[in-house]
Amino acid sequence: MRTERILIIGNDPTFRREVGDTLSREGFSVATRDRGIDGYLAARSEKTDLVVVDLDTSSDINGFEVWKLIRHTPETRLMPVLLNVRRWAVPEHMRGYLEEFEADDYVLRDDSSLVINNVNALLDRRAAPEPGDEATLYVSWTNGQPAGIRVTADVFQNARDLVPIVLDVERNARLAYEALMDRARFGEKAMVLGRDVYSQMFRSGNKLPDIYAWLLDKVGRPEKLHLRFECDRTDMVMPFEFIAGANHPEHFALKHPLALTIRGILARRWPICRHYLNGLSRTSKRLRVLLIASDTPPDVRAVDAEIHQIHEHIAGFFGQGMEIEIVTLPTEKASYRTIERLLLEESFDILHYAGHGSFDADSAEEWAIVLWEKDNRGGNLRRVKANELRHWAGRSGLRFIYLSCCSLGIAESMIDVGVPSVLGQRSPMSNESAQHLAIEFYRALGRTGELDRALLDPRVALATQNKDDSGWLSPVLIHQA
Repeated sequence: MRTERILIIGNDPTFRREVGDTLSREGFSVATRDRGIDGYLAARSEKTDLVVVDLDTSSDINGFEVWKLIRHTPETRLMPVLLNVRRWAVPEHMRGYLEEFEADDYVLRDDSSLVINNVNALLDRRAAPEPGDEATLYVSWTNGQPAGIRVTADVFQNARDLVPIVLDVERNARLAYEALMDRARFGEKAMVLGRDVYSQMFRSGNKLPDIYAWLLDKVGRPEKLHLRFECDRTDMVMPFEFIAGANHPEHFALKHPLALTIRGILARRWPICRHYLNGLSRTSKRLRVLLIASDTPPDVRAVDAEIHQIHEHIAGFFGQGMEIEIVTLPTEKASYRTIERLLLEESFDILHYAGHGSFDADSAEEWAIVLWEKDNRGGNLRRVKANELRHWAGRSGLRFIYLSCCSLGIAESMIDVGVPSVLGQRSPMSNESAQHLAIEFYRALGRTGELDRALLDPRVALATQNKDDSGWLSPVLIHQA
């Protein structure tokens, strides 16, 4: 029998009683609150393994507001939350959104006895992995506060139990950029920064080193241990991918599938993942891909070769079971007008942009991609800034954007508008490295179905070819939390 402690929040006494009795019969310890704000405070202050929230709660704040408060609070942001939603009570404009995520955090049933299936599923995600299984270590970080830890294992620590982590985000981001741009001393500077960040995050008194070592021992091979660093959007420039263990010769980014997640942004659609891709195959739906090359001054003719290679091979990477529709826009066709029309009028799953990115160190809003105004390199050059890109991305239903340009500020904007995952670059890359990274990324994505795993393979391949080429450390994979 299960023994975890479940907190039930809802102002309907019948809901609290029926769900509470169901969970109690399974062995769970159950606590209840009839007001949303009281439930939120209880989740913060009392030992709680999972929260069940009735969406109909309306005595003070509704269920969605309770859920958002839990998600945005350091002490509780990694706590599993199950929303109970009576199907008849779901407004029409919300039904599609809820059903899309039913497998994760919602139960759309009026029979309270079925809640137990969802509760067990959420808690089982934290079951200790069998030797050889994959596992994920989530580190939720707010500067100057204790880090929250969630793992796919039987270890769970709330933030208040850990040592605070203080990182100088701006300094570390500047040092990362300087290392990437210094070809002569790149390897040396990257390792110094990586070990410095490691010493700050995995320092004495912090449980991170023990949990990391325990998980690594359980899964057996480092590539089976996924690392996720979660932070606020203001801290997303922190170079977590540089981390290198004090007693290890390699950066974590060359050993583990690694990604950054930005909290505080409500997910609106499924990301590109194994589950989503399998669903497309089962329903005979197409994976829609838009490839854009933009060769603008100074000349970057290799961008057309990059998207040509992707166009030629991507269908083969995903296999015969996946139907893929590819729209390819070489430079001659990739005008501002054409791309605007496509993204506003059609829907795509993946967008790949290869070209110039312009950036402003002081404002993410000034980051931009550069396009010709008209087809056939006609008209003036057009800098498409973050605000306009947000509008395009929000209308097109994109699930993943690959930016083959210097693009962290653009990536932030795309995540903000609801794109679940974006791959950006921290610094410019050589043409050869950029093309190799892109081709090998999609090859690995077709094989694994997971974005972070797909990035690990080309990183390792580039570093193996030339460890002094900074291209393997430039990519940053960012997810919504």
